[in-house]
Amino acid sequence: MTRALYLLAPAILAAAVRAGPVVSLTPIDGAVSGSPGSTVGWGFTISSTADFLAVAATDFCVSATKPSDLPCASQVQYLGSYTDFSSADFFVVGPSPYSTTVTQNFDPTGPFGPTGFGSFAINGNAVVGAVLNGEIAVIYDLFAGDPAAGGEQIGGDNFISVPASVTVIGPIGIPEPRTLLSFGFGLAGLILLRRRIWKS
Repeated sequence: MTRALYLLAPAILAAAVRAGPVVSLTPIDGAVSGSPGSTVGWGFTISSTADFLAVAATDFCVSATKPSDLPCASQVQYLGSYTDFSSADFFVVGPSPYSTTVTQNFDPTGPFGPTGFGSFAINGNAVVGAVLNGEIAVIYDLFAGDPAAGGEQIGGDNFISVPASVTVIGPIGIPEPRTLLSFGFGLAGLILLRRRIWKS
């Protein structure tokens, strides 16, 4: 039994080293919010230590399990539309000369083009309070060597998804009527207090 474990150890170690990529979103819970007519989006962090990884495409989906499920426009069109940034911004994650971890914040108007996985334009007629729960679906390719130097691709397209959601909120900076009423009462109280102090 000990001899069998000794023989299997290299295979187990190789499997552990070749662990798949790790993907997380910014914000970390994938929850973004915006008012009707606004645009929101997601940043990301991707790590790949064993192979060279290149993102081929991303999408916001209510449900997707494989590359052929994309695009997901019909799943989300009642609330808005998703624009993929990553397919236009070719980057590689992996061993030297690249970084094993790449992080990009969401910035739709970066100096060198938009950054992050993509943006979601909320429809102008979206109902405040509506929530669209889904996932950011990522299609990526793996390479045994540097893809920029002719590295051989390993298999076909790969798929991974991360939970995400879009919530429609009221316009920012416009207080609710109750808030305005409370503010009015507070201001009136301060004026009365000031008059009393001046009289005494």
